[in-house]
Amino acid sequence: MEAAQGLALRVFKEGGADDRSKTLYAFRLCTGRLPDEFEQQKLMALLEDQRKYFDGRTAAAVYVTSPDLNKLPEDLDLHKVAPWVMVARVLLNLDETVTKE
Repeated sequence: MEAAQGLALRVFKEGGADDRSKTLYAFRLCTGRLPDEFEQQKLMALLEDQRKYFDGRTAAAVYVTSPDLNKLPEDLDLHKVAPWVMVARVLLNLDETVTKE
């Protein structure tokens, strides 16, 4: 979970200005390649689903985004970062990420 939190924060900060850029960046960090169109569409759909889930669920967003509740990331909207943590979890658990074949 902490690896996903770290990846999500990195993607959120360094991945670019829009969601497409961020998903491309995250996928490339994990797999070493860019996603094909099908993979990109699935990641964007997952991101949108997670945004809907975390909208209005502050406790869930805090729980997902921070390993230490006493040290929450400053200057970040946790409702915006939480969906990226879930996308990061999926990317980190891809067979292609884990095996690097």
